[in-house]
Amino acid sequence: MKKLLSLTLAVIFTFCLFPASISASAASSLSLNAEYAELFTVSERDSDALTIPDSLNQSFTFKVTGTESKVSWRVTSGYTVNIDSNGTVTPAYDIWYHKGNVSSTFPMDGYTSMTKEPKLGESVIEARVDGVRLSATVVSRDYAEYYAEEVLNKFAEEKLTDNLSTEELLDAICSFPAQYDYSPYYSGYVGMIVHGGGDCWASTSAINYLCDLKGLKYHTRNAVNDPGAGGGHRNTAVIVDGEVYVLDAGYSGTAPRYYNVYKLTGGFSYTVSGNNARIYMYDGDQTVVNIPETINGYTVTTVGKHLLYYNQLYADFYATEVTIPSTVTYIEPYAFSDIEKLENIYIDDNNTVYKDVDGVVYSKDGKTLEIFPNGKSGNYTVEPTAEKIGDYAFYYSKKLSSVKIPEGVKTIGEGAFGDCSKLESLELPESLESISCFAFYNTGSLKEITIPASVTEIDENAFNDSSIIIKGYKDSYAQSFAESKNYTFEELSSLLIGDTDLDGELSIRDATEIQKHLVKDIVLSEDALKVADVDADGDIIVSDATMIQQKLAGLIDKFPAEQ
Repeated sequence: MKKLLSLTLAVIFTFCLFPASISASAASSLSLNAEYAELFTVSERDSDALTIPDSLNQSFTFKVTGTESKVSWRVTSGYTVNIDSNGTVTPAYDIWYHKGNVSSTFPMDGYTSMTKEPKLGESVIEARVDGVRLSATVVSRDYAEYYAEEVLNKFAEEKLTDNLSTEELLDAICSFPAQYDYSPYYSGYVGMIVHGGGDCWASTSAINYLCDLKGLKYHTRNAVNDPGAGGGHRNTAVIVDGEVYVLDAGYSGTAPRYYNVYKLTGGFSYTVSGNNARIYMYDGDQTVVNIPETINGYTVTTVGKHLLYYNQLYADFYATEVTIPSTVTYIEPYAFSDIEKLENIYIDDNNTVYKDVDGVVYSKDGKTLEIFPNGKSGNYTVEPTAEKIGDYAFYYSKKLSSVKIPEGVKTIGEGAFGDCSKLESLELPESLESISCFAFYNTGSLKEITIPASVTEIDENAFNDSSIIIKGYKDSYAQSFAESKNYTFEELSSLLIGDTDLDGELSIRDATEIQKHLVKDIVLSEDALKVADVDADGDIIVSDATMIQQKLAGLIDKFPAEQ
């Protein structure tokens, strides 16, 4: 009897630990009635204007065939839908609570109004039954977007026919948003179509959609500098057979609104003053951008700020080279800032204001480094003729690792090295006198900088990284600046003119060090070279060693370098 009881308990225990498995044939007989379902929903802001037709699902019920067992349902990813115990999926919503212009998904004191916003996108639901898991995909779609796209698609089918010329096609595309009133409350084609009005952004988005349908090359265009444009104005640039057209239907008023399609000469936008033109934007697609001497009869004298930036931003266009003609007398700050693949800016030899040295722009006399193209990388040595690093000269040169500035440079201009995020090393000359505001903003890789004793002015906003280490001499302006900003200051040993062995005193060994250096027996350090040129002629030669001996013998009182 005990043996029989033990055997019975063992069978029960074994069954509890290892339940009977489902056979492969049984599992294969289970299936869902659908592997994909699409639900439509509409937000509260659009519900007064739209009603979802009965032909489109607002819910869907999944069923498992091949079993009579109870099914467990759940959402496993996406969570844009809910599913109940019967397998019915419905759209999920976020509840937003509002207080004035501030909103929160959590109820808070004073947040009196409430709106429901549908969660859109793809989710996966799962059914569990008889030890088997079955899954399906459910997409929650915005009916307002679906409706607007149906309107656009129908317009394209009826109006944008293949027999139209380029000009007729672009005109027809631009006419679409002009059918709707101007409204500042809607900035996309969905809101404009559903509610009957939108702003320039809405018009542009509708034009872009239609251009996409017709396979045209287009990009959103920042039009804030166009004559008469308001802040934030947008329109569309379309490129067909190398010609650039602007499509603009963002004008105010009621439907039918004014719209405009026009061609850009060479892809350039410009303004005029007298007989002179200011080029302010390029919307073409040539990686080598040649700025013309004249445009429609006007002499091009000015290159405006952000000439290429917005084309890069919106069209994913990357210029690698720019040529500037002799007629240009002014290149505005930021004209070529943050153009990440621009490696060379070439200046016509006859230009009287600017020149280039290996694609880097200098003033014609070579005294100011004006523009360093952002696409250049690695190390750079400023030309020896320079006396100033111009405002924003290296701005956004994110591939630059080190810069050597020669003797003779007195000023580092505003924002000169701003956002040079990879800049690790910078050598400043003893001639430097001033460092302007924002000169080293966002140069996080520059961990330390040695500021020579010659510097007597540093703008309080020259740096913004409090972790930077400033090196300088005791009681120097660099020290007082660092201490006033709570930056770490490291004191440099004071250098004695002629002390080439850097032991703090003048001796015959210093003359010997120079002689060894000249015969290449040793190589003097950077600091030693600074004090070795005692005759101040710019070279380390045998006369420097001789003059040290003369001072030690009392034949001279001071070195020329000390006077």
